[in-house]
Amino acid sequence: MSFSSDPSSRNFTLGQTQGKLILRLRTTRTDLNGTNPELELCSVEANRTYHLAVTYAGGKVLCYLDGAKVLDSAAVQGTSATGRRTSGVRRRMERRAQLVGTLEGIAVFSRALNADQVMREYQAYQRIRSRRPTVAALAVNAELVKLSKVPTLKEFFRTAKRWWWRSTG
Repeated sequence: MSFSSDPSSRNFTLGQTQGKLILRLRTTRTDLNGTNPELELCSVEANRTYHLAVTYAGGKVLCYLDGAKVLDSAAVQGTSATGRRTSGVRRRMERRAQLVGTLEGIAVFSRALNADQVMREYQAYQRIRSRRPTVAALAVNAELVKLSKVPTLKEFFRTAKRWWWRSTG
């Protein structure tokens, strides 16, 4: 997940390299891409749900996993550049760096949270998740017997336009 205007000018990126979460943060002392330094935040396992909070203030990056502090680093220095020259949040998935898992409940704050605030956010999100109904898993054995023709972009948009006109009537 990246808050950036393009791939080489980012304010921050939260990414994954194998089982490690990494942070790139642009400050007044880093390059426009925030890659020096690239900070390894913590390890994560596949098929697990985590609550992650990352804060930056006063030259300190703090990372919390499930409400517990797992990183306190002064490796990134300078004033945060978040909010400068950006066009929005981008979520990029590339073949060379695919996210393993899902992202949900993303919140970006304009200030650093303290440990108590992070714990309250974690507990509130756990309450939301605990209210969700359990979905039964199904196993399906299937055999592909026919493959549909994949429409060209022109055919797709022509069909989508007709559908839109009919539905808005």
